[in-house]
Amino acid sequence: MNTEFSSRMKEVFTYVKEEALRLGHDTIGTEHLLLGIIRDGSGTAITVLKSLGLDINDLRKVIENTIISANKTKSKIVDEEKIQFKSQTERALKKSILERKKLKSDEIKTIHVLLSILLDKNNMVSTTLKHFQINYDIVLDEYLELYDDLLAELDSPLDEDDDDIFEQKEDVKKPTGSSKSSTPVLDNFGRDLTKSAIEGVLDPIVGRQKEIERVSQILSRRKKKQPYTNWGARSW
Repeated sequence: MNTEFSSRMKEVFTYVKEEALRLGHDTIGTEHLLLGIIRDGSGTAITVLKSLGLDINDLRKVIENTIISANKTKSKIVDEEKIQFKSQTERALKKSILERKKLKSDEIKTIHVLLSILLDKNNMVSTTLKHFQINYDIVLDEYLELYDDLLAELDSPLDEDDDDIFEQKEDVKKPTGSSKSSTPVLDNFGRDLTKSAIEGVLDPIVGRQKEIERVSQILSRRKKKQPYTNWGARSW
C-alpha cells in the first residue's frame, strides 16, 4: 500500500481482504473497508463512532446482514490472488488523501478513510450510518472536538509581521479600586479574562479571525444526542 497510510491502516487492509474472502466476495467494497476497521477494534474512526454513542458490534451486524441481503448468490470460494477493489472503493481511498491534507495529518488514518467513504452518500456504509443519524459532517465535527486539531493550529508559529502583537500596551492604565472579590480562591489561582477584557489590558489578536469563528462554532454546538439503544429490534 501507499506509504502515506498509517501502520494501523496498512494492518486494516489485511483485515479488509480477509473479510471479503470470508464473505465469499471477489471484489472489495466500502462495506469491507468498514468491516476491516471494525475488526481492528481501535483507531480514530472507532473512537469517533463510539463517542457518537454507536454500538460497534451492532454496526457490524447490520453491515453483515445488509451484505447478505444484497448478495442474492451463494457465497463462493474466492482466489485470494484475484481479489480486486471496486471502482467506488478506489475513489474513496483516493479521496482519503484529500481528507488527510485537509485535516493536516502526516499520514492517512482510519478516520480519513471513514470520512472519504461518507462523502459518497450512495454506498452501503453511508446509507447504513444514515439510519443511525450519522453522516460526514457529524463525524468530522466529533473528530475535531475529540482531537483538538483546531487548538493545535492555534498554537502554530506566528508570522514575522505578528511579532509585536504580544507587546504590552503602555497607554492603558488599570482602574483603581479596592472592591472585594466574590471569588477569592479563583483569583488566587487564575486570571479573570472577562475582567481583563473590560479593563482593556488584553493584547490584541491579529490574523486569527477564522480560528476564532471556528472556536465559537464548536462552543455553541448543540449537545450530542443520546446513544441509540433500540436498534436491535429493527429489521434490516
